Amino acid sequence: MSVLVIVLGIVIFLLGLAVLIQPNRVMAILDEYAGTQLLFFTSVIGRVFLGLVLLLAAFESRFPGVLQVLGVIAIILGTATALMGRERVGKIAKRVDDFPILLKRIIGAFWVFIGGLLIWLGWR
Repeated sequence: MSVLVIVLGIVIFLLGLAVLIQPNRVMAILDEYAGTQLLFFTSVIGRVFLGLVLLLAAFESRFPGVLQVLGVIAIILGTATALMGRERVGKIAKRVDDFPILLKRIIGAFWVFIGGLLIWLGWR
């Protein structure tokens, strides 16, 4: 299960790096899929899946409490996203495109940090 945490950490790290380096290009892709079922189901299923993986991997981690908290947060975010509905999630995704470039880069740096943290926590 730790390998899966590391793989998910690498994916999150790389996506954050892409937002950090080319925020407008990533946001253009997000804007293209905003409001679609693909973006909606990917965000819901991805967050719940991430949360379950983190919860299951917590017991073999360096700091199980950190992974448990991150797992619960991911599941709550996935559930909240599902309850918001596809249209509202699409509106939020389009609103993110209007953020200043510095804020987009800060968000990218945050995801780089989270991805790096997951890689480090998953590494034995």
